Amino acid sequence: MRRPPRLSIALWVSAGLVAVVAIAWTVLGGGDTPARAGLPDRLDVALPASGTVAAARSSPDGEWVLVPGEEVFVGYRATESWAAERFSKTAVGRTGAVEGRLRIERGRLEAAEVSADLSRLRSDQSARDAYVRTEALDTDRHPRARFRLTAPVALPAPVEPGEVVRLTVRGDLTLHGVTREIEVALEARWSGATVDVAGGAEVVLSDFGIDPPRTPFIEVEPVGELELQLRFAPAPR
Repeated sequence: MRRPPRLSIALWVSAGLVAVVAIAWTVLGGGDTPARAGLPDRLDVALPASGTVAAARSSPDGEWVLVPGEEVFVGYRATESWAAERFSKTAVGRTGAVEGRLRIERGRLEAAEVSADLSRLRSDQSARDAYVRTEALDTDRHPRARFRLTAPVALPAPVEPGEVVRLTVRGDLTLHGVTREIEVALEARWSGATVDVAGGAEVVLSDFGIDPPRTPFIEVEPVGELELQLRFAPAPR
């Protein structure tokens, strides 16, 4: 009986490995990717009970405080490559454990600070979440990320309720125990009762001392994306 050529055996083995990885990708990581952060469709989302936030204002000027909700989060988007880049998927992790404040004066964003508890990041895979917690972001030691505005930003004048404003802000991002200045592209909308903000920024992982996750089958691109979707209400005076 003739033995199959070694090359044919190698090709079959290679094809088998690719098939196994493809099946694993489909089962473990092939679900629908959440849409990017964006402004909510509705303006009339319920706010916390009276006393925790102030009444609606006639202009966006003043202090605003972040209010929690299902549509409020900070998170990441990262490209995972499988089987030597034959397959790829955008991994998305988010946390709703977010705090923040901003101040608008005379049509300018004068101050803003947002912090998030990264130890509560969740994606569609618990194994990925565990790796992010113990290895990639090491949130056991560096649980919080923080962004602080470093330069005021002028807003279009006048800002009308319901109008979408696009702007780029600069600030210090503290991540993985490292602080770097970044630019964040944002969309914002003042409704009278709330200020909604959504957007994101590219983050070079090595700038923050983060090694791109890598396993025998999966590699993560060295540039990820920080994304945020936030809602602010007037701070009590």
